[in-house]
Amino acid sequence: MDEQTARREIVRVGQLMYERSYVVSSDGNVSVRLDDGRVVATPTMTCKGRMTEDSLAVTDLEGKPLNDRKASSELAMHLLIYREREDVRAVCHAHPPPFQHSGIRSLEFT
Repeated sequence: MDEQTARREIVRVGQLMYERSYVVSSDGNVSVRLDDGRVVATPTMTCKGRMTEDSLAVTDLEGKPLNDRKASSELAMHLLIYREREDVRAVCHAHPPPFQHSGIRSLEFT
């Protein structure tokens, strides 16, 4: 995927996550591995419903910043997935309330 498409899709997915209450405030993150190996990711401390394409961070696969935007500290989890799974092109994690509640209650998912 090219960078402009990735930026557009990250913003779109962030807005959907926010509108559907899968995240609140700055919860959750989205990233995309570009064809050239760089990673575009949601910035730190940013509401997913209010992101813009220009607000996104760009890093290498080790997390080294490649622009002036700071990626979330949770990007490390995304980068580990990318390094371990070459077939994974995007990572999205959220905090939907029903699953948080189930996690608190230690329910198993089947």
